[in-house]
Amino acid sequence: MLPWRDVLHEGPVPFTEEREELDAIRADYLASRGWATPEQLRNDFESRNRGLMVSEVFDRVALWFEHDLYDQLQLLQILDWFDAHPREPGKLLLVQSSEFISHMTAEDLPDLRASEQPVTEEQLALAARGWAAFRSDTPEEWAELLDSADASLPYLRPAVLRMLEELPGRDGLTRTERQMLQPLAVTELNPPQMFALSQRQEEAMFMGDWSFWAVLDGCRFAIRRWSTGFRTSSSAPKTPPEPRPI
Repeated sequence: MLPWRDVLHEGPVPFTEEREELDAIRADYLASRGWATPEQLRNDFESRNRGLMVSEVFDRVALWFEHDLYDQLQLLQILDWFDAHPREPGKLLLVQSSEFISHMTAEDLPDLRASEQPVTEEQLALAARGWAAFRSDTPEEWAELLDSADASLPYLRPAVLRMLEELPGRDGLTRTERQMLQPLAVTELNPPQMFALSQRQEEAMFMGDWSFWAVLDGCRFAIRRWSTGFRTSSSAPKTPPEPRPI
């Protein structure tokens, strides 16, 4: 099993000539967030990359990904890699789950495995185009995927839209910030309550509590301006929990 641990919806994901250059950028960003040291994160990425390279010796490689933004961005990245490193037809398989696998029981997993389908050329091409668009300097190419994403990757279009909603709106807020702040105008909430309420407003939850605390910290001045409904009791821990694993 090869986990794919990177919150690609946060921080820089620029176009780079080499994969190792992007890995270094991501490692530095995640280290700045306190997840681990840059060296530990680079080692994790190197281990992940080695896992991809040796996958060619296996008779089958199955990719299991969920429907939320967190997983869909990772799916684009890994399918882009396989587009450049093709496998024999039928050896690369994909599960696209409409439910969170962590919420399933052991009895559900055989049915999920039975849903594995060979990855198609259309899926690889769409993912490669999507990954390039995501790494573009401006959001226009990413937004164009709203019209070109098709049923081959059924959860890509909602993910594209949700990522676009993290651009500031006319009020200067992202969707996450808006979901966080608007309830404070009418009620008093502490950070865990704000997180739970924001999660309930998502069509497909993708943000872990650690990421949420970072957004909340960035909104601390806006909170004072919006309302007096913010309670510091039962607030976010100073040392956030581990990010949600794949």
